[in-house]
Amino acid sequence: MSIAAVIVVLVAVLVSHFSVSVRFADAVELTYIYDQKSLESVAVDGDDAVILRRLIHGIRYKDSPSCGFTRDISIRFSDGDREITLYPALDGDPIFQIGDSDYYINITEKSKVKVDAVLAKYGFTFPAV
Repeated sequence: MSIAAVIVVLVAVLVSHFSVSVRFADAVELTYIYDQKSLESVAVDGDDAVILRRLIHGIRYKDSPSCGFTRDISIRFSDGDREITLYPALDGDPIFQIGDSDYYINITEKSKVKVDAVLAKYGFTFPAV
């Protein structure tokens, strides 16, 4: 096997290990408890769920950004066997905390605008600080 082939395989393994995707999910639920709004476990269906599953993905990284994150504002993706809960940055940055971990993903600004448009239909507003 050539060195180039080894590098390609190594990169593919590393990307798949650190990549976070929610496309597996067949259920999407939102929680937004902020500013006199209390939405808990609100199901997202149809095109809105497709948009969220398609746009929220990235390479996870360890950090401690100062954006602020809370369990009171979350998006939960599940398929019955797996579940990922993401907490959007409260200051409106295109960053999501992965569960209660020290890991995060970034999405593009363009994707963030589209995600925020979907979330706004359900009463979410950002920044939420």
